[in-house]
Amino acid sequence: MNKLLGHLAQFASFSRQGELLCTQGLTYLLRQPAANIAFTGYVGRIAGIALPKTLEWKPELVQTDGGRPDIEGRDAQGKALVKIEGKLGAEFGKGQLESYVRALQAKEVEGSLLVLVPGRRVAESVDHVQRTFGCSANGPWVLAGSPPVHVAVISWEQVIEELASATESDIQGDLPQFEAMYRVFNGDDIEPLTSDEQVLAWREKEGWWVALADLTTRSLETGPRVMPWKAVSGFVGHRYICREMAPRRYSCYSVGVRDPFAGFTTPIWMCFHKKTYLFEEIRDRLAPLVENRNALMSGGHIWIPLEVPLNANKEEMLASLTCQVVQITEAAKLETSSRTDNT
Repeated sequence: MNKLLGHLAQFASFSRQGELLCTQGLTYLLRQPAANIAFTGYVGRIAGIALPKTLEWKPELVQTDGGRPDIEGRDAQGKALVKIEGKLGAEFGKGQLESYVRALQAKEVEGSLLVLVPGRRVAESVDHVQRTFGCSANGPWVLAGSPPVHVAVISWEQVIEELASATESDIQGDLPQFEAMYRVFNGDDIEPLTSDEQVLAWREKEGWWVALADLTTRSLETGPRVMPWKAVSGFVGHRYICREMAPRRYSCYSVGVRDPFAGFTTPIWMCFHKKTYLFEEIRDRLAPLVENRNALMSGGHIWIPLEVPLNANKEEMLASLTCQVVQITEAAKLETSSRTDNT
């Protein structure tokens, strides 16, 4: 079963539900008393709030304002004490965290909001919480109000480690399966490509390619604030990376996954949009790539294919893709440090 879940998680129809499956999986594990005790105790320690020994953990409950936290922890009287927003690769919705805080305060109970993300996104998420609520330091935080709300950022890896400590729990048979599923959704278990046929059949494992491109773009960022991963016309998904070339003037490129152009095989592409700052100069500098069929113009934009090496492990694939992007930005003379607060 462990290998089956890991295998299924690579496929598009399965991978698009990654966050839902992980949060649903976590609430399933928390039905076991020992796991519930371990997790509830962990939440109380991290958030700095007194909680009952166990809570009833429920997924996808709708608030009166329409907000829908991924997991909610309720006491024996049915009062929500903890709200959890779980993320893998998705970005935070506008007003999402504020909605959960208002809902907790409306019940006149001292509660906690947890932001649950992969370890690689902790710094980014801390920054998001700081900007959202005007907090300082790295948390956990206590938001002033009546009543106050305790906020903390935690990682899936920490949660899995805490659940593993529940030695007498019946989840010990399920936890390895859950962890295997999470690792694939998070891009931890990206296996090597072994043939060109696998590249050509990329749609069959769309989730694998999206995870690889997502990790590549995150590795190119230099700060905690990461631009959203978006699905737009032409791209299954992509992320912009912007560089400040003059005061408050940004030149941007994106890296993402799309159907290859005719004559190409790779589904990972880099693009300079025709409306980006200094586009004409960039186009002229990259003209040799177009002339040599190592790039092309389409829709007025510059598109450059990024090749994934065969028989390479995850680290080698990421290093290769990153190196290709760096070489292209150097050719385009975009050496200024990247920024992610504008597009």
